[in-house]
Amino acid sequence: MMFILIAINFSFSLYSSAISSGLTFAEQKSYYAKINSDEVYFYEQPNDSETFRKFKLPASYFVLLTADANDKFYSCRYGDLNGYVKKEEVVAMNGTPATPYANFASFRVFALDGIELRSTPYKNPLNVVSKISYLEDNLIYYGSIEGDQLIPKKTKMWYYCKYITEEQTQYGYLYSTFCDELTNIPLNMETFDKIEGELFPVTKPEAQPSKSLSGTVKTLIVVGVSLPCVVIIYLLIKPTLITDSANKKHKQKVRKKRRHGDYFEFDENDLT
Repeated sequence: MMFILIAINFSFSLYSSAISSGLTFAEQKSYYAKINSDEVYFYEQPNDSETFRKFKLPASYFVLLTADANDKFYSCRYGDLNGYVKKEEVVAMNGTPATPYANFASFRVFALDGIELRSTPYKNPLNVVSKISYLEDNLIYYGSIEGDQLIPKKTKMWYYCKYITEEQTQYGYLYSTFCDELTNIPLNMETFDKIEGELFPVTKPEAQPSKSLSGTVKTLIVVGVSLPCVVIIYLLIKPTLITDSANKKHKQKVRKKRRHGDYFEFDENDLT
């Protein structure tokens, strides 16, 4: 068993060394894209259904594009959130902004009895995440979205935010009427050259540039991985080989003993 563990550990170490040397995988690039409209949504799925809209992104700021999600969407990050944006609604820039995201403002709750933090911007007894108390200010604002109008003739606007406590961090929506007004987010005037063409082209393995492995290194890796496998297989079948050999020798002794006696006793096992 010890030999098997050593062989497996050796194979894993050799493979890890090849990976860490950066010789086998191409690094995935990411790009900042500017939000040029007040109507750009951050989605939780790469689907333009209203169901998957989380909030509107602050205009003039950026999202970090990380991959192609499908024909319509990029995978992206906004602060510490992972999500998706429509390709047609953002402009990829060749540069790194000093302030890519709006300064995530903290705000307070003014409802005397507190208000519910909800998983959707609608009043529903099943979507309550937590209860936020009066003057609570451990709330970080990301963006806003329209939902239920909880008070007649008031706004339909809800804030998407993060609620931080000592025990946990929760995300959800608060009805904006009961919170600080967050309409004075300054514009980000940073701009860069636009990136033209496809951001994440699909390339065949042989076309990737590269840090390709030399023939000698490839041979060493193949031998290094294969040899422990051979040792493992041998150790697994060795007990069977030893048992078969011992049984064969035993049968030969029994036959010899019988044939040198006063009579020969026929045993059907002698035919095998």
